[in-house]
Amino acid sequence: VGHILEESSRIKAAKETLKAEMQQADGQLVQKQETIRKKQEQLRQFQPGSREYKELEAEIAQDISNLKVEATLKRKEFGERQSQFLYNAYKEIEQEVQSLAAERGFVMVLRISRAEVPQENLEAVYAYAGKNVVWSDGRYDITNEILSRLERRAGYGANPNMGSRPTIPMQPRR
Repeated sequence: VGHILEESSRIKAAKETLKAEMQQADGQLVQKQETIRKKQEQLRQFQPGSREYKELEAEIAQDISNLKVEATLKRKEFGERQSQFLYNAYKEIEQEVQSLAAERGFVMVLRISRAEVPQENLEAVYAYAGKNVVWSDGRYDITNEILSRLERRAGYGANPNMGSRPTIPMQPRR
């Protein structure tokens, strides 16, 4: 699943779109921060305690409060969008796996990771040591076939990285 999420052209494009939207939103927040900073500099022109000082100080406090709320809401919105996007992608992968399993007569498809684990990353080593599937014959790995099907369905050409995980055709079981 992780390999497919990383290699799918459509998923990569959607991630890039979301990333660009997040960067645009961050840029808008930075502009608002700059506006607040300028108001804070302007505040120095007034005598502390004066009416102008108090009014601008209250305006700055309100701007800061509004900016914090806006930033929190944006983070939440993008988190929800990313979560929904990943959920939909996973469901699509799951449906394609079900379809291929039905075609080939599989009774079970296990999730497995063939990614190399960096020895210096303790957390990754623990995750690797605790994986459920200790070994499997790579000839039966359907990951690239699922990725290929998803790419074709989405209108993308064949993925050039797909040669790294060969699969062999199997006859359906009866």
